[in-house]
Amino acid sequence: MKKAVFLYGISGGLLIAALKFTEYRFLVLQQSAEMYGGLIALLFAGVGIWLGLSIKRKKDVIVVKEVPAAVADRPFAVDQERVRALGITPRELEILQHIARGMSTREIAGALFVSENTVKTHSSRLFDKLGEPPHEGGRGGPDPRPDSLTSHDRMICGRNPRNHPNG
Repeated sequence: MKKAVFLYGISGGLLIAALKFTEYRFLVLQQSAEMYGGLIALLFAGVGIWLGLSIKRKKDVIVVKEVPAAVADRPFAVDQERVRALGITPRELEILQHIARGMSTREIAGALFVSENTVKTHSSRLFDKLGEPPHEGGRGGPDPRPDSLTSHDRMICGRNPRNHPNG
């Protein structure tokens, strides 16, 4: 019985070896163009995936965090004498107060229910009265940032630069 199992195993092994040799001849020798084409396709697919991942790599994310400004020790008080000396109208004073809060021209127009051109006209006259040149950036309107206010603006708005922590 052992001899029959051994002969059966040897014949099975030889048959498998013959089939693999035939498969090798069929794949490597007769189908070599398809095999090389497949290998080249795999190579280009790998390079494409690597290139796609390296191009789509995460970029630096800029996080803008708003920090509230320090509040003055004393409440807001308008220096009426200074306002009269400069000839500032009530509407110009109102616009100056909105500018001091850091509002843009569009935001001021929305808050006062007037057009943006009206705000631009009043702020232009206001800056002429204060002796300040117009803002250099954007569309030529006043710079709405509070840090752009001069000592004149701060004094009118009740913020003396010597006493104010940001001034």
